Amino acid sequence: MGSLMDKILERKAQEERRTGGYVKQSSLKMRWKDGRNRVRLGGNYVEVHTHIISPSSFGSIGVADASCFKGKGSIPFEVACVDWNLKEEKYHKERTCPFCKLSERARTALKRPDLREDEKKIFEKINAACKPSKKLKWNLIDRDAPYYYKVSNGKEEQVPGFKFADMSYGMFNDIKGIIEQNGMDITDVQTGIDIVVIKSDSAGRVKYSVQPMLEKGSLKVTPFTEEELSWKLLDFVEMYDKPYDFATIKGKMHEDFRIIMEMSDEDFLETISTTSDTGEENVLAEDEDNLKKN
Repeated sequence: MGSLMDKILERKAQEERRTGGYVKQSSLKMRWKDGRNRVRLGGNYVEVHTHIISPSSFGSIGVADASCFKGKGSIPFEVACVDWNLKEEKYHKERTCPFCKLSERARTALKRPDLREDEKKIFEKINAACKPSKKLKWNLIDRDAPYYYKVSNGKEEQVPGFKFADMSYGMFNDIKGIIEQNGMDITDVQTGIDIVVIKSDSAGRVKYSVQPMLEKGSLKVTPFTEEELSWKLLDFVEMYDKPYDFATIKGKMHEDFRIIMEMSDEDFLETISTTSDTGEENVLAEDEDNLKKN
């Protein structure tokens, strides 16, 4: 049974949702449609490192069973990498992220030449579930649908404003090329331009490319309107730099993940040491250094 304060806070949150409504978070993210997507970038990009720890359709079984990510007492689908300083966009000197540690251990083990097939499958699962996801987040105006959704009294309403997009490094290189070729800040509120993101399928693989918006063969300058200038940029530090309860996640982890997590560096390195033809132990020294950094 929760405390009185918990009950009061929950009642307050419910009242706020009833009166002021809440933003439908999924509607803030740009969903690239097949073909051409015309957008206007705003502000600057931020590099965000997270771990998507839930099962996925891309082969990851997640760090825990799918049921652990649903309903009361569920754990988050995605957590911030605690090794990444989001405010300064660089790694902390001291590396303490448990998911990076598991991923590094998995990659180290997968280098072992005599790894058995069952061991290989375990470490491939661990790496897929724990490896960091590095994305460039960028505010933008979606020219086809320049709004997100707010839910008030059970009804959705469109609210004009910025969305954000995950930009791959390939897309970023295209954008950088446009900036360098034209010697301009394409995000400038007065002299900037729209860009076109093209989503295509090549042999079953989704590809993205970025082109400048042209008019009669020249760059089409698109100043922000007065309304657009009044919109608040999304704060990625506020959105992603959030603590999480690792103890709860660890308690629900797959058993093989938890066993490898709890090993000391020495015990783990001993299990992945190989023996040369001369019978001398050959510990992967480079990997030992990497593990000690995580």
